[in-house]
Amino acid sequence: MGNTPHVLAANKIPEVVLGSSIGSRSMPMLGFGTAMDKLKPHVLKATVLEAIKLGYRHFDTIGFYVRVVTDSERSHPRST
Repeated sequence: MGNTPHVLAANKIPEVVLGSSIGSRSMPMLGFGTAMDKLKPHVLKATVLEAIKLGYRHFDTIGFYVRVVTDSERSHPRST
């Protein structure tokens, strides 16, 4: 089979159209998360480069997430 990649992108990732003052732009609906702090930098770089080869164009580079509690959740505590 030669140099066939082990993983192939099955389909094009769906996109959403976003409007702005400079015109409409499309953005992939599926992103590749890079908040993998346990990976060594060279491994993370190789992983992102592989994701690009597979067709990813949306990269989420935030280091952490904070969950925001809504007013509704405060007034109706979860049952345990």
